[in-house]
Amino acid sequence: DARYGVPPFRFLLPPGWVERSTSSEASASVVSQASKVFRQAGRPDLDAQFRSIQAKSAQGMAKARVFATYQQYGVDLDELLPLVITASSLRAEQGTTLDPVVADAFRRELRTYAVRDEFAATQPGGTYDLTSLYYDTADLELYALGVHRVRKRFRLRVRSYGEEVSAPTFFEVKHRIGDIIMKRRAFVDPAMWPAIIAGDIDGKDDLARDFVARVQGLQARPTLLVRYRREPWKTVIDRYVRITFDTRLTWALVDPDAPPTLRPIDARWEAADDENSFRDDGPLVLIEVKVEDGAPRWLAALIRDLGMQRRGYSKFATGIARCFGPQLDDVMRRISTY
Repeated sequence: DARYGVPPFRFLLPPGWVERSTSSEASASVVSQASKVFRQAGRPDLDAQFRSIQAKSAQGMAKARVFATYQQYGVDLDELLPLVITASSLRAEQGTTLDPVVADAFRRELRTYAVRDEFAATQPGGTYDLTSLYYDTADLELYALGVHRVRKRFRLRVRSYGEEVSAPTFFEVKHRIGDIIMKRRAFVDPAMWPAIIAGDIDGKDDLARDFVARVQGLQARPTLLVRYRREPWKTVIDRYVRITFDTRLTWALVDPDAPPTLRPIDARWEAADDENSFRDDGPLVLIEVKVEDGAPRWLAALIRDLGMQRRGYSKFATGIARCFGPQLDDVMRRISTY
């Protein structure tokens, strides 16, 4: 439809259904035909009522950007359904995109195959706030590994689930080998993790020791805080499918010389949901799909039917680029090409 920029499409319906335009000419034609029937029946009152109803309907459809209706025509009364299908062009509010709408549609279908994970199910709204403190070297060597797309690379972060000081906290090493991502993590005392990184590793498990060894071996330091709200789902019919909806994404640079913390009181947070960070036209919902043996058919079909597109997105790399700004060029020039 030229009025709303609707792309070509096909709508399959049973015999007896026809498409009707919602143009002013088509509306006038309907009113004219109905008027003849009412006047022949001696019911000018119904003619007036129908004109009023049709006018309000036309205004409503124009406001909703309806460009066509589909209804039965020329069928017997016992086969006639009290139903008219409308086709409209959906448009986001100014300054936003349709991604929240697509995310809602994805979520509705997802309920057939998945449920909220155990931790989210205990939280208000089935979501929780997640904070990650990323460690890197003074020259951002771990960041550079991603920029240069080194096949085997890793990230170091301390992650907390929730806003409370006592929220579950983990050391995490996120490995990447090509398109395969693996995460190893160790639970740590929410109040003691800075001391553990400083070297107090007596009695700690091998995963915690490995994390500390990597931090100290690289002389890595606190670099970037990432915070967002997560809505996680897990499959109930497949071996392992985990889908998360991330919103309210923010970043903050960290003073590497200050005591490490996940909750700095003086952080300067920058919002991420704009066209600069997502390379798109407005705020988006970041949906992550994690599988072990490939996407099941139902998930692949759902992604295809909603027109969703796969793209790479790193919260850490995007946050570094945004927060460092022009300074990043100087840093990158000091890093050798991998």
